[in-house]
Amino acid sequence: MKRKILMASAACVAAIGLAFAAVVTPTGRAVQGIYLDSKDVSRYTPEELREEIDRQFESGPTTLVIVDDTNKKQTVSFKDIGVRANREATVEAIMAYGYEQDLWTYVTHRLQALLSPVRYHLVYEINEPTGESFLRELGNRLDAPGKDAFLTYEGGKVIHHKAVPGKRLDIKATLAALKENARAGQLEMLPLVIDTKAKPKIGDSDIAPITTLLAVYTTQFNPGDENRTHNIQLATDKINGVLLGPGKTFSFNDVVGERTAEAGYDDAPVFMDGKLVPGIGGGICQVSSTLFNTALLSGMTIDERTPHFEPVGYIPAGRDATVAYGYLDFIFHNPYTHPVYIRAVTEGDSLVIYMFGTEADKPKQVTVETSAGTAIMRKTIEKTDATKDTDEIREGHNGMSMMTLRHITKADGSIKTDRFESVYDPVDTVIIRGTKPKEAAKPKAQSTKPSTSEN
Repeated sequence: MKRKILMASAACVAAIGLAFAAVVTPTGRAVQGIYLDSKDVSRYTPEELREEIDRQFESGPTTLVIVDDTNKKQTVSFKDIGVRANREATVEAIMAYGYEQDLWTYVTHRLQALLSPVRYHLVYEINEPTGESFLRELGNRLDAPGKDAFLTYEGGKVIHHKAVPGKRLDIKATLAALKENARAGQLEMLPLVIDTKAKPKIGDSDIAPITTLLAVYTTQFNPGDENRTHNIQLATDKINGVLLGPGKTFSFNDVVGERTAEAGYDDAPVFMDGKLVPGIGGGICQVSSTLFNTALLSGMTIDERTPHFEPVGYIPAGRDATVAYGYLDFIFHNPYTHPVYIRAVTEGDSLVIYMFGTEADKPKQVTVETSAGTAIMRKTIEKTDATKDTDEIREGHNGMSMMTLRHITKADGSIKTDRFESVYDPVDTVIIRGTKPKEAAKPKAQSTKPSTSEN
């Protein structure tokens, strides 16, 4: 009897030993008692786990709800926003359980899984380029640009208009929140991170001290010339609303930018090598010349100004300022202790540019005068052309040199005079002598028709 009991005990111990050995022996498979959500994946190989992960991702939730700042909800597919299953991270988490380096943890984890199931969930990740692209597109629809504080001139007074804050989808912060939710497996809802206090570039306080009209200058243009008018409007819009701080510099080329078709400019005549030829951006110099005169009359310090090749029709000679992106600029700076504000508008056939500032900075008086000008005589040049049998005369014209004087009378009565030279080059008269021999006149052929007469 004792022997039978001993044999039974031995068998029991052996069975327990074999079971224990089966539990603790590494097999390269998920340990017994591991679940992926509700699916028992005990003894699954890594490849079998990957297949189960794909199956669960495809059959599981495929959308999340995004919520904006007005509590408006929108359902978005995982695919569109870049949510995907991270197979390798999920497999790595499952396969790490019961395969720890520490023997005690190794054994206890395996025994615990036998006694009580250990559950894992899908690990999600975000395809960042896809998520960012989706949010950028969403931002284009949600964003509301703020409005800068601005100034107008009405009824002889400078009128202040308050800034309006905008709102902007914070793509970086929203993407970070989405990634955090994905790591936590919480992908039912995503509140968008929206900055509802997007600051305008010019706030109310920035223009608060500006209460005085320093100067205004107007030129006329032909609205019927649609391309040129379009270019004038584009450049005018660029300089409108510029706030120039004390001592700060204004560069026309920097503010207006390169005049290209890609930037929206149309074909319109421009001066090139002394000639008016078709080109991109015609009309821009009327804006720079009008601004030059506003800057003169408001007491700005002129740092760079170049006259045209010859006088232009929309402004008196000596008062123009030509520009050409990359090599000719119109530059001035604010010499005052307070900011100045530029307002530029088109009204019918008029381009009007205002300069606003403070009463404390405004000069007592500013006058601008131009000299009568000294003629620069053209030359007459003769050339020969063996391909022509007649002469051709290309009439030129005289040039002119003149000086523009600006007198600034300051509050203390002192007067500062600035000089701006304008040299308009002459265009030589060219006579082209045709040296090709003229062909001899051919005799007329005799008519074979009988002559008739009326009696």
